[in-house]
Amino acid sequence: MASAPSVATPVKSALRTLDVIEFVVAHAAGVVAQDVAQALGIPVSSLSYLLATLVERQYLTREGRRYLPGPGLERLRVSPAALPWPTASPPGPRAQGRTQRNR
Repeated sequence: MASAPSVATPVKSALRTLDVIEFVVAHAAGVVAQDVAQALGIPVSSLSYLLATLVERQYLTREGRRYLPGPGLERLRVSPAALPWPTASPPGPRAQGRTQRNR
């Protein structure tokens, strides 16, 4: 008898991040934070930190008050071999810090 596939519990912060990226990408002229917050039901106070992180990682860019798709989204389209880090470790400052401490 085969067991039923397990259903993973979604991670709210991951879903929220993907929703924000998808919303911004869907609006070519860019969006202001208030528009994103209202459309997705995210408190502006929480959204501001998320947007700042996405801008820092270059998944979004900011022009004045508007957020637009950033060049970091292209990293999601390339071959893993073209990425600047080994596939075994995640990107970003936290991964770099762990690598430096482990040396």
